[in-house]
Amino acid sequence: MIPYGEELLLGAIQGLTEFLPVSSSGHLHALEHWLDSPLAQDLSFDILVHFATLIAVVWVFRRDFRRLIASVFNGDPDQRRLLIAVVVGAVPAGVVGLLLKDSIEEWPLQWPYLVSVCWLVTAGALFTLRRPPEETKPNVTITIALWIGAFQAIALLPGISRSGITICAALWMGCKREEAARFSFLCATPLIAGATVLQVYEVIQDGGLPDGSTWTGYLVGGVTALVTGYFALTLLLKMLKSGSLHVWAYYLVPASALYAAWLWNQG
Repeated sequence: MIPYGEELLLGAIQGLTEFLPVSSSGHLHALEHWLDSPLAQDLSFDILVHFATLIAVVWVFRRDFRRLIASVFNGDPDQRRLLIAVVVGAVPAGVVGLLLKDSIEEWPLQWPYLVSVCWLVTAGALFTLRRPPEETKPNVTITIALWIGAFQAIALLPGISRSGITICAALWMGCKREEAARFSFLCATPLIAGATVLQVYEVIQDGGLPDGSTWTGYLVGGVTALVTGYFALTLLLKMLKSGSLHVWAYYLVPASALYAAWLWNQG
């Protein structure tokens, strides 16, 4: 048995699926059913691996974050408009998440097939990128930000890929590929950070780490999520640039069918 094998597996799954357009929440829900693992349901571990992937985003887009922060002080109008657009784009998912958090977490427990259906929805969206829409918008406007934000709220459903659906939404609106990816992840950062803070609060209320957990295991999972997350994010950007992001639809369709068949077999 590999030492900390479960932490390595779950950390890698989180890191890879957080950025590749296949839905990390969908995969983690599927793993909870498949592995029946206490670690897969451990909120403290979930916080750590999400924080690790947040570090990966900040590092990859560090220059953009520096410019956005600097715009608050130097008055750069273009960067300030982008900063406002990022905030506007994050609002819909933030509001929906706060209002419906408990319900969204219950839905896949009440109807596990939801993940399979949402995987198919994500596959359908990605499949539209076989012929990328014409790039007509040089910048993300407030209207486009709201459009992307609405799809980011939909991505709270497990199985709907946040990166996949928001990049698709931006491209459908005529954004450039690089701008679509950049805005998608800039917009996701405050949401990941906010969700992490809320989860930390829940862990503190519950009395800290669960019995049997070790900081070493958590560190293994976190580092794994960070490394694989960085790899997945750079891979996604390269695939988007080459126009091959739609190939993930060919993974999601059989994954959806296999998971639905496994659920059916479980009764």
